[in-house]
Amino acid sequence: STKKLIENKILLNIKKTKKNILPNIILDQAVNFFNPGTVFKYFDNLKIIIVTRDPRSVYYSLKSRDSKKYPWRNIETFTKWYKIMMNSRQRKKNNHNILNIKFESFAKSFSKEAIKINKFLDIKDLKNYSFNHKTTYYNAYKAKKLLSTNERKYIEKKLQKYLQW
Repeated sequence: STKKLIENKILLNIKKTKKNILPNIILDQAVNFFNPGTVFKYFDNLKIIIVTRDPRSVYYSLKSRDSKKYPWRNIETFTKWYKIMMNSRQRKKNNHNILNIKFESFAKSFSKEAIKINKFLDIKDLKNYSFNHKTTYYNAYKAKKLLSTNERKYIEKKLQKYLQW
């Protein structure tokens, strides 16, 4: 079956790297953002964490990296694109295996959000992680300072429904 093939491939790769097999395997960006539920047919006991960002932060990130793949050069096009992308998401209500996290909330209230994530994943508090929440907080909110007033206001007007800060 496809489930068994994927599981064997993952376990084989772990074995090749000579790492200890942990009870949990994390796959980064392994689901379809628009329809994450499709992946449940390939894994047992799957938990998905969907992270969204404030559109002002997304716009700033694309702009600062001079992204070639996403529209940011024209703010009107960006806001239309962002709205289409977010409205295209299929959200199943009451799916206890999908947790939605707002990146800015995570950065602002790291301890509170970490507890929520730990509970969702049914794990104890992780003490040994390499994560600097102060840097993440700065990155999450730098669009506040670095976007022009006109850019911020335009996005706020057009994408009010999606604002996270």
